[in-house]
Amino acid sequence: MSARIGVVAMGLVMSLLTACGDDSEVPTVLVTDQCRVEGPQRVAEGSTRLTLQRTGLGDYGAAVVHFDNGHVLSELEAHFDEVSQVWEERPEWVRIRYFLEVDDDDVTSPTGDTVMMDLQPGEYAIVCINFSDDRARVPVTLEVVAER
Repeated sequence: MSARIGVVAMGLVMSLLTACGDDSEVPTVLVTDQCRVEGPQRVAEGSTRLTLQRTGLGDYGAAVVHFDNGHVLSELEAHFDEVSQVWEERPEWVRIRYFLEVDDDDVTSPTGDTVMMDLQPGEYAIVCINFSDDRARVPVTLEVVAER
């Protein structure tokens, strides 16, 4: 009887995996803890994978943000130049869509972390944060378009 349940369970799992589709064609944006970004700067709406990869020591984060009310990237960059605690004092018009963090104490994912994003059309910025010295920078923007 238990072998039969195992076969049914395995069939169910395989059906679910097939129904979910192959995510190998999902665009991937890779951000290292040194703020190097690899991957497309323009993607179609829907799924995009964001990976933060650890290459050294320290506490790092990567955020995908969107701006409200016509604010632009240059305003965020100017803000980072003016404040001492860049992430704690972020402007209210910056909307965090996705956030990943790796730190020296992270034993669950010591080489990094990944999130699958569901993005709507618009312009986003990828923000790298070094929590060790409280610095942030925006190496690239990510344009999400309505085409597939």
